[in-house]
Amino acid sequence: MNLKHSRFGSEFHYEILSIPKKSGEEEVFWHDAVACITPEATEEESLQKAWHRVQDLAQWLKKKVKKNPEIENFRIIVGWSKQTRERQGQIFKIWKSNDELNLITSSESLEEYQEKIEDDWQAPFKGWQKDVFQTKKESNQSE
Repeated sequence: MNLKHSRFGSEFHYEILSIPKKSGEEEVFWHDAVACITPEATEEESLQKAWHRVQDLAQWLKKKVKKNPEIENFRIIVGWSKQTRERQGQIFKIWKSNDELNLITSSESLEEYQEKIEDDWQAPFKGWQKDVFQTKKESNQSE
């Protein structure tokens, strides 16, 4: 199922990825939610915007995960809009079990979330700001 959701902008994608059981029932393995953002004035403001989008998606996904929460997982991706960076680029990719949704939504800040998780490679990706803010800095210096 591909769903467009205006709350998360025009570059939003939601899909349930599943594998059917022999009985024909659907066994859901993960919910895929992808949203894109445009940059704010600074890297810090942009990172906070991306983190808030992760939290919004996590809150929204908590309502979607009802059928078999013990086997359902999720993947949240927040990246740059195509208009910002042609080849886009991910800021966050969090692929976990559904227990992590509560951890995301209950964290007061990105820093608090980072302290609670063991694998910090995706919160955020290293180099997430590549080709977005360097271009702004370069154009400001040339003026």
